[in-house]
Amino acid sequence: MSSLTQSVEIDAAKDKAWEVLADFGTVSRWAPTITDSAIVGDASEGVGAVRTCDHVKMGTIEETIVSWTEGEAYAYDVTAGLPFPMKALRNHWSVHEQGSRTKVILHQEFSTKLGPLGSLIESMMLKRMMRKEMGLALAGLKYHTETGLLATTEVDLPLESVS
Repeated sequence: MSSLTQSVEIDAAKDKAWEVLADFGTVSRWAPTITDSAIVGDASEGVGAVRTCDHVKMGTIEETIVSWTEGEAYAYDVTAGLPFPMKALRNHWSVHEQGSRTKVILHQEFSTKLGPLGSLIESMMLKRMMRKEMGLALAGLKYHTETGLLATTEVDLPLESVS
């Protein structure tokens, strides 16, 4: 299993950043590579909530929340639609007060099929692709939280703010 961690500081209070992040069904408002998203079922937050996302490269994926700490963090697994050779993908999102600003951390864990060959693919290609995707999501979250505007692939996102 591989892991990556990136973060961004948002010019907004922690509660505001959490409000945007925790609105699980509306990720398409701030994740520029997600063109549409919707809650599946009755639960819109908390463990067990499920959403579908239309990703510009991966098609439709399904994500299920596996942990939730109100106002602080959540994690979800991609439970359907992972492209080959991906075997598993979990994203952990957390918000941290930094005075009047908020630091959002995205920690991602993923694994591939194919044993040693999959590990080679991870190290040569997937980590770079996943890091780019994470950066876009964090920059989009920052942009949307600070401006209220939709973050799309056509918007000049603050990618330099992601570390």
